Amino acid sequence: MCFSDESKLKEIENYLKSENSILDFNNVLPLNDQEPREIWGTKWNAYSIHKLQPETWSLVYFFETAWSYPMPIIRCIFDKFPDVYISFDSACEGGWFALSMNRDDEGGKIETIEYTTQLGNDPKGEIRKAIHSSLDL
Repeated sequence: MCFSDESKLKEIENYLKSENSILDFNNVLPLNDQEPREIWGTKWNAYSIHKLQPETWSLVYFFETAWSYPMPIIRCIFDKFPDVYISFDSACEGGWFALSMNRDDEGGKIETIEYTTQLGNDPKGEIRKAIHSSLDL
């Protein structure tokens, strides 16, 4: 995510964090005694979270979830901050799926590219290559 000013960066950080975590899905979409998969699109909250700040006006979170990317969480973040450039890249460690979503900082259309394979078969590593290239790894 890239930001136009430091106050926007702090606003987003505060929106995502909780007392116990720097990235808490329950802050974005509260469960209210419902099943996580129904609300967040994944079985568990984010874990193994790492936050980077590679540039002054950007913020990067690396995290894991169970079985799926948290599409409702990502949509909420995109909707909450329409004036912020956001890029979201996700890949299944087993090669089942990958997702890349981007939106400019003028609230434009969200571009979505989804990669899927059957039976977790990604022999050429196309999913991993797509995600790694978007992350400059």
